[in-house]
Amino acid sequence: MVASTIDEGAGPLDSSAFHDKVERKAIELSFRAGRDYFRGTMRTLKENRDEAFDCLRLSLNEPRFDPEAVSASAPSWCPGPARIDEPERHGEPPLVGTAFPGHPYGRPVEGTADSISRITSTISNSMRTTSCRATTSGSRWSATSMRDTGKLIDRTFGSLPAKAELKPVPAIVPQGLGRKIVIKLDVPQAVVNSARPASAGAIPISWPPISSTTFSAADHSRRGSIAKCARSAGSPMASPTR
Repeated sequence: MVASTIDEGAGPLDSSAFHDKVERKAIELSFRAGRDYFRGTMRTLKENRDEAFDCLRLSLNEPRFDPEAVSASAPSWCPGPARIDEPERHGEPPLVGTAFPGHPYGRPVEGTADSISRITSTISNSMRTTSCRATTSGSRWSATSMRDTGKLIDRTFGSLPAKAELKPVPAIVPQGLGRKIVIKLDVPQAVVNSARPASAGAIPISWPPISSTTFSAADHSRRGSIAKCARSAGSPMASPTR
């Protein structure tokens, strides 16, 4: 939700003015979130770099989250029920829900319509407690010198809190080992998601202790089904591969 609405206005610019600025200056700005990361991408022309970094700075430090703009953009981010022609969406919840019952990793990343409707704290509070300099890293591809890039990075991220106020995620061992869950759908496609033990990672981040692979194939001779195989085991510290 935050990743989809953080660019709906920031600082003195409302949603309309903010989008108008990034379009006029040929600035591409996007954000996405996963269970363990919040990631942003910014791309622009060299002559517009100052304005681009300023838009990025405002988005991270002064997002507005105006109710009208958030509501207007809801159709693009608020999850609805999975359609019959979206077999991959039918299969994901049973896999993670079986592997991590009652755990944050067992919830869908995008939430559900019901869980979003029950949010009580403001979105701005979420940004203030989770965004910080200590866990921010980045990469660049540009003709800008390292010295100039450093100045832009300091100006963009320097106002973020030094540390985040994150709630600790309890360690968990995946459940449902060897279990197979089959969801029958009247579609000519089969999607198989499998999860297996993941190797312990060297980076001290509590990533889910499974790695998963998705296969998709069309079957025009048989109206297929989706098989979700939760073959998982592992340590509380693991690095997922996809």
